[in-house]
Amino acid sequence: MASRSVSSVDLDGIHGGHLKDRAKPGLFRRVVRRTLSPAVRDLLRTFLREVPIRLRDLPADLTSATGLPPARLRRRVSGTSSRAEFLAAGQRATASLLDAYGKIDAQPGRPSVLDFGCGCGRVARHLLERFPEIAFAGVDVDADAIAWCTANLRGDYRTIAPAPPIPFEDSSFDVVYVVSVFTHLDETGQDAWLAELHRLLRPDGVLLASTHSPILTFERPDLSEAQHRTLQETGFLFAPSPGDFNSQSAFHSLEYLQRHWSRWFDLVAHQTYGLAGYQDLGVFRRRA
Repeated sequence: MASRSVSSVDLDGIHGGHLKDRAKPGLFRRVVRRTLSPAVRDLLRTFLREVPIRLRDLPADLTSATGLPPARLRRRVSGTSSRAEFLAAGQRATASLLDAYGKIDAQPGRPSVLDFGCGCGRVARHLLERFPEIAFAGVDVDADAIAWCTANLRGDYRTIAPAPPIPFEDSSFDVVYVVSVFTHLDETGQDAWLAELHRLLRPDGVLLASTHSPILTFERPDLSEAQHRTLQETGFLFAPSPGDFNSQSAFHSLEYLQRHWSRWFDLVAHQTYGLAGYQDLGVFRRRA
């Protein structure tokens, strides 16, 4: 349930390039496009992008005492192994979540918090530094990331399957936050996890969840007219991809969230681009 940062988006090589180059690709680029599959080209772009980052960060990774996850885990959640981007993206997301939570009439005290799709703690590390008193748990399908969190961060971290249940008792948490997970789930998976998070939250508990605005379909230039029409008519679109989990895309309209998610939650606040100025951020109350 790793996430991909805005900076990782690379629309077929336009990142760092020139529009003129896109219009009239050079001989080498034409040969690459004709001889290599899209998947191999994507691997090549990733390799070329990662090499200078890995070389730059290698001394800090070998000697730093800041306790960041290894480069391979950072890249899984950020689309880049950059230490600076890992920290900055986590700080931005944490600030957005706290801002949204602070605008509602939240219950006082020391809430128990679940990070659903915690990865290797990109957000969790900042939240725990700021609120060391909270009871905290994190879950993810990535066993390597969970192992790192267990060894390096405070909290109860558990590896989960791609489908419910999560091994916690009913009404275990006051707050659940979900960053860049529902942005990659089809409707069946979405509904299953919404029901499970409803089970895990206490009465009147709070769910903070990021979603992709329909405006962000520019990230998927491969979408067909029929897919755009489905999104316009229903307010939801899942666009599969031959790549990994992060390459799948789900888009939610505000009206869809109000209507469809109301089986489990009431939407009490919503901000377009509310998560770090990119994904939408909704604040929901658990329905009885």
